[in-house]
Amino acid sequence: MSRPSLDFAVAPVRFSSRPDRMVAFLETVGMAAVLTRGTQFADLVAGAGRVIVHAAGGPGTASEHGLSHLCFITRSADGLVELGEQNGLDIAVVDESYGRQGYLTGPGGELIVINEEQLDDYGYTRAASPQPDPRLSVSALRYSPDFARDTEFFRRLGFEPDHGDGVWWQGLRAGTRSGVIGLHRPSAPGELPAFDSPDPTQRIALTRIGFATQEPLEDLAARLRSAGYPSAHVISDRAATRVHVVDPDGCDMEIHPDSP
Repeated sequence: MSRPSLDFAVAPVRFSSRPDRMVAFLETVGMAAVLTRGTQFADLVAGAGRVIVHAAGGPGTASEHGLSHLCFITRSADGLVELGEQNGLDIAVVDESYGRQGYLTGPGGELIVINEEQLDDYGYTRAASPQPDPRLSVSALRYSPDFARDTEFFRRLGFEPDHGDGVWWQGLRAGTRSGVIGLHRPSAPGELPAFDSPDPTQRIALTRIGFATQEPLEDLAARLRSAGYPSAHVISDRAATRVHVVDPDGCDMEIHPDSP
């Protein structure tokens, strides 16, 4: 198995019926928009990792309001097929109107999209100098029924165990700019690694979007409340200390402390 060298970073996609509100919220958290297209699409960057906000599809589909897909971004799609062949991964590369994409078959047969870094703007608006908070890192939470299987799978993309107890939660990181895949044991109905559909084209890998930050949590919670997100508050219990906030799509989000 060869070591990946394609600089993968987490880049979950959130589907929203009001993408403009979700983008404004993420900017308040500390992200900065890199590419936008009207109020229907935005690609935002943090100090590590990305989040893509996209207009929602129809109810009952994998792109319905409030769902988030587990996706990745890499500098170039060149080498993705070779990477798959060398590491036992099923990866196909296709040309889309906005650039090339890789389609990776996940460990449970689910689809995981790998976006190529856009060099041609394809009619999108590019920010001149985005300034994300360098203390902020994207966490893509994946409900995993099999930590050993998933850890081995994502290791083939360069993600290695970073922190966590390895029983209920395990973080995986590929580098300082990659963001984190957070494996989490499911504990309630509906906590699934992929959209539950008999249609294989709809069996998309799902995630919950979260963050880790070096900003003091009380400061972050106060800043979110003053910006119009009154649910933001710090929770401390046996599991962890973190900021809990309900985002504009009605989804619970957690922001954990991160070490420098």
